[in-house]
Amino acid sequence: QLQQQQQQQQQQHAQHQQQLLHHQSQAQQAQGGAGWRPHNFQPIGPHPPNVLGHPSMPPIPGQTPSRLTMSMSAPGSGPRPPLPPPSSGVAMERGGFRLEAIEAPEGAVAPWLTLREDLGRVMAGLAVEGSHDQMMAMDTGSHTSGGGGKQAGGRRRGELVETAVDKTKFKEFFKVFKQREKESYAAAAEFAQSCLVSHPRSIHWRICLELADLAKRQDMLQEARHLFEMVHELEPLAHQGWLEHAKMEEEFGKLVQCERILLQGLQHCSENENLLLKSVKLEEKLGSTGRARVLLSRMRHLSLDKAWKVILEGALLEARAGNIQVARKVFRYLLQSVPWYGPIYHEAYRMEERAEAYARAADVIDLGLREIPRYGPLWFNALRLADKMAPDPAESARAVRDVVQRALGFISKELVWKLFFEAAQTEDRAGNLESCRAAYVQSVLHCPQNLRWKVWIGGARTELRAGNVATARGLLERALVDVPRKTRSMVLLEVARVDEFTGNVEDARLMLQRARRETRSEWKVFLESVLLEMRANDVVQGVLRAREALNLHTGTGRLWAVLIQLVVSDHDKLQVFLQALKEVPKSGEVWCEGARLMLNPMSPMFHLGLARRRLEFAICFTPQYGDSFIEMLRLELLEHGPDADTAPLEQLCVNADPNYGALWFYSKRHPLDGTRQILQNAKELLLRDLHQHRRLYQRALVRLQSGTGSPSSDSSLDDEGSDASPHSLPHAPPPPGAQPGGAAGGGAGGGGGEGPATPRGPSSTQPVHTPPPPPPSSPPPLSPGSVSASHFGMGITELQHYVQNCAKLGPQMRLKLIFGPDPVQP
Repeated sequence: QLQQQQQQQQQQHAQHQQQLLHHQSQAQQAQGGAGWRPHNFQPIGPHPPNVLGHPSMPPIPGQTPSRLTMSMSAPGSGPRPPLPPPSSGVAMERGGFRLEAIEAPEGAVAPWLTLREDLGRVMAGLAVEGSHDQMMAMDTGSHTSGGGGKQAGGRRRGELVETAVDKTKFKEFFKVFKQREKESYAAAAEFAQSCLVSHPRSIHWRICLELADLAKRQDMLQEARHLFEMVHELEPLAHQGWLEHAKMEEEFGKLVQCERILLQGLQHCSENENLLLKSVKLEEKLGSTGRARVLLSRMRHLSLDKAWKVILEGALLEARAGNIQVARKVFRYLLQSVPWYGPIYHEAYRMEERAEAYARAADVIDLGLREIPRYGPLWFNALRLADKMAPDPAESARAVRDVVQRALGFISKELVWKLFFEAAQTEDRAGNLESCRAAYVQSVLHCPQNLRWKVWIGGARTELRAGNVATARGLLERALVDVPRKTRSMVLLEVARVDEFTGNVEDARLMLQRARRETRSEWKVFLESVLLEMRANDVVQGVLRAREALNLHTGTGRLWAVLIQLVVSDHDKLQVFLQALKEVPKSGEVWCEGARLMLNPMSPMFHLGLARRRLEFAICFTPQYGDSFIEMLRLELLEHGPDADTAPLEQLCVNADPNYGALWFYSKRHPLDGTRQILQNAKELLLRDLHQHRRLYQRALVRLQSGTGSPSSDSSLDDEGSDASPHSLPHAPPPPGAQPGGAAGGGAGGGGGEGPATPRGPSSTQPVHTPPPPPPSSPPPLSPGSVSASHFGMGITELQHYVQNCAKLGPQMRLKLIFGPDPVQP
């Protein structure tokens, strides 16, 4: 019966869709086309005073996304109708979608608080199936404030109310369903179908939802879609169904379908913040900041207690878009309206910190500590900020001590040990060994038993830097006693690193062998075994360890990435890369290594267009991997020269907030360096590397223009005694299909690299860019004749050279390569 009803409804939907498209085509013909056209503007009534209560802010003109953002916004999502910039006092329309922008009323804090949206017409513009009444239901509900009215059946508008009997019945079903699920999908589906007959109709949507989730986990996409559609028909007010359906489509890369489902769900659940937040984030991911603002404008009709979380997301959206001034106004309004919610202060602080506005960040911290002094994260933010703002390490230690003394009167007892732990690391950086030890002692005294191992590891790092190897080993032995079994691998890795640092490579291998045997489920143990062989310059053993690890942890992208680095020939690297894409297609580390293949100037596969395409996928899939952004920076410098505009890339990197990567760690000179500072350090390293190997890059770019594939085809270009800039190539007519000043064939936007790239940069008559001075305590530099393709495996030849000669480096550099620049996290 349900199937028959569904077929009838689908036929009705199809008929209505044909009528709707017919009406739209008639309206477009009457208007002379579907382009954007101004309409007579009718002013909207007064805005709710609880939302618009600050100095006026005029609407921001629509921003065109940068080339980088546009090209990586939605891989595989298909074309979407663009959203024009709102202009003051003008209503615009395209394909049934209507967006009205009005003059900002007195007291507006953000432009999206002055937008009026007709979501029914938004849905029509996106060709969403459903009746006209359903399309307009959400818009009608969105213009009612409070949402306290009731509909038939005792339901609040846009909200599902479940009875206690329904909840009890569902619990009984769920318990048995989970048991049948362990048997097979068929057994669970049979049980669910029987329950659709015996259980009340009011919980049928929940039964179908559980079965749809199981079908999704079994990769039965069509079956899951069918079940989700049944959930929507049985209970359209259940926001869980719309949300889970949209998540499934997003996981499978169907972003346009995901958008359609979310907007259709917002028709029925017009006041559900989870659906609205998901829709806003999806529109931002698709590069449609304008559409996101349209959705955010709906909060004007809601009371503050229901809208403030969405307003917070709007502030974060503006900050990620680079509109810092607008974001500050929204945060100021939220801090005055919702002063009791600590995460608002935390997010406002992070925004100012990322913008490197440390004075404003300090003001946010002071305001938050006055309002909610017992909110722990604010005190830790105050510690880090005091450390950053101090002019020298000694002053930093004094400032941190003052913050610790203030915090002890307010912070909860469970966080006191972390407070002393952070203070100990600050004393360590200042060189105050005795004060550092005293802080660690206080941390141990206040620390729970199951977390003391972290304090022992932190103390061991300090003693190792001070040269007290025996004391460091003793602290690690205590950590092995106190550490819980599930985190034992972390201590074993630390012991192996100490052995490697002291020159006992064989002892380190034995310790890692023990770790692999005791904690086989931890892929980080296997990765450390591979990295140890890389630092020992034993490529053969490194490849063997990597393949052994992949036999057990096939779905770990970092293991595939390090294997690509280790194999020697370009053909083998490409084969491993293609095999890795079959196992982990959404691994940003793997895509980054694929881009490095295309950026290696000594490889016949050198191609800037394909490299950009792969880096876009890497950033999209794994934005927390910092090496992808540094490789994108190298690509920008190759294409545009030292004066390349990297502001869009910097903003994208700041939004992503990367936290790991070998090249990222190498560019991090201080544990408290921010994202912008790390990128600036990386730019200096890249410019020096490009200057050092300028002739190799010249050869590669010339080969790319001429279409030749051999790295040695331009033997007339000699590496010795050349002072030419890496961007000063001889002028040559661009090949067919090449874009002026960029990659050909749409390579910048993922066009597949159908043609070679035209290099951009200064001409040969311009002065040579002077590279930054080399870092101190460097090993002997690579001579031009000793550079091979393997030296470009980690992006910068200097880093690769250091890794291959790790045993010859000074203690500080070896500490950085083995342990990383970041301190132990409490």
